[in-house]
Amino acid sequence: MKNNSFDLVILRNVIEHTTEFRSLLKDSRRLLKPGGLLFIRTPNIESLDFKMFGTNWYMTYMGGHIIFFNKRTLEKATGELGFRPLIIRPTTFSPILSLQRNLKLKFSISNKLLLFLLIPISIVYGIVSFSFRNGNDILSIFKKLKERY
Repeated sequence: MKNNSFDLVILRNVIEHTTEFRSLLKDSRRLLKPGGLLFIRTPNIESLDFKMFGTNWYMTYMGGHIIFFNKRTLEKATGELGFRPLIIRPTTFSPILSLQRNLKLKFSISNKLLLFLLIPISIVYGIVSFSFRNGNDILSIFKKLKERY
């Protein structure tokens, strides 16, 4: 593809699937027009879910997730390649079903009682996670700086 072709590049749930994220960011920068925007959504390694469940956090055992970022590391990786953050923040809550995912529960007829109990507990968990404002993903928008890299 031609350099400086796009106003926007979207990397939604992409960057965590490669150890070559610097190359991915360089290619994104090359494709963006001057002043173009880079949108990144990626799992947040500092999320409440990760703090509670550690390596049992469902994002760590989802297939293909091989690298994780927090706000600081994502800002550093993009800043080194000529991007300036416009927005970089964690989502404000953990999804309602994240508790079920973290506990690795499968819904079936045999655990209807567990499902019955898990739904209200999950709602409370979602509300509590909202008060921490440290959800499972980082949402970010970066602006391509002038060519000098």
